[in-house]
Parts: sequence; C-alpha cells; structure tokens
Amino acid sequence: MEGSSHSDWKYIQGLLDNDRVILEKCYDQFENSIIQFARRNNGNIEDGRDLFQEGLLAVLKMAQRPNFQLTSSFYALLFGICRRIWLKQLRKRYGREVTISDENEYTDEQDVERTLLARELSMLVRNKLQELTERCQKILNLFYEEERKMQEIAEEMEFANENVAKKEKFKCKKRLIELIQSDPTFDEY
Repeated sequence: MEGSSHSDWKYIQGLLDNDRVILEKCYDQFENSIIQFARRNNGNIEDGRDLFQEGLLAVLKMAQRPNFQLTSSFYALLFGICRRIWLKQLRKRYGREVTISDENEYTDEQDVERTLLARELSMLVRNKLQELTERCQKILNLFYEEERKMQEIAEEMEFANENVAKKEKFKCKKRLIELIQSDPTFDEY
C-alpha cells in the first residue's frame, strides 16, 4: 500500500489489522486531544469520545481505499477528520454556519476542510483513472502529469496528427468525468 513508508503508518496498519496494542496506543495518545477539542467547541466529554471513535472509523474507511497514502502525521489526519465531522454536527445542531477553533494546530477551518476534500477527491480521481483503458490512462498521464504538448502525445501514441490526439484526450477526459460523477461518494464533494 502506498504511504506505508510514512513514520506514522503503524497506526494505519494497526487500524487495518484491528491490532489491539495499536488501538490502545491511539486511544492513549490521541483521544484526550479530540475530547478537549470537542469541549472547547460546544461539546462535552461524551461528544468528544463519540467524535474520536467516528474519526477512527473514518480514517479506517479512508485507509481501506485503493492507493490510500498517508501524507501527514496520523494525528493531523485524524484531527482534521474529527474537526470536519464536528463542524458538520454543529451546523446540523444549530442550523447555521458555525466557527470552531483549536489553538493547538488548525485555525482556518476552510483550509482544513478544503485540504481534506481535495485529498479525498484526488483519491477518487486516481481510483477512477484506473478504471479507464490503458490507452486513456497513458494519454491523460502524458498530458496532465508529464505536461506534454499535444503534438508530442500524437507522436508517442502514433496518432495521425495533433487534432486526433486532442479528440482522444477529450474522449478520455469525458469518460473519466462520467466515472467520477457516477461514483456514490461524489455528492459528498
């Protein structure tokens, strides 16, 4: 699995394996911070415990996706997810926009939420990209990842000319968008 070289990968692997020792370590090291966060933001201890467990489940669900990568510390990922869950719960509870704060790490809620959404959407795109034909994957990779010009793509893919390459890229991109939009999780983004 990608991201397995990250120093905090042990937490992800522990969640995936339902490793009791790692789970206890997660509770010992991180639960209190999440409880304190909930308490500082219109919640109580029980809310914090529930939030922590929901956050762990969300991390587990995320880690079970193909190509999951841990690109931050485990705590940063967990905290960001818990923060997002709590923000949604407060919005639902109060029926309006709310602001939450945490002096320790994150102060701009929109940046945290945007970062998490971007990460999740990026994973969705990568997963759907793998459902395309190898040819489409290569065309899109050459254009978006390698930033190759259409003429170069036409030559490498042995298309008649640049216009054919453009048409093929358009078809592949359209198919990718259809796959992404048809995914049941797409509405969350």
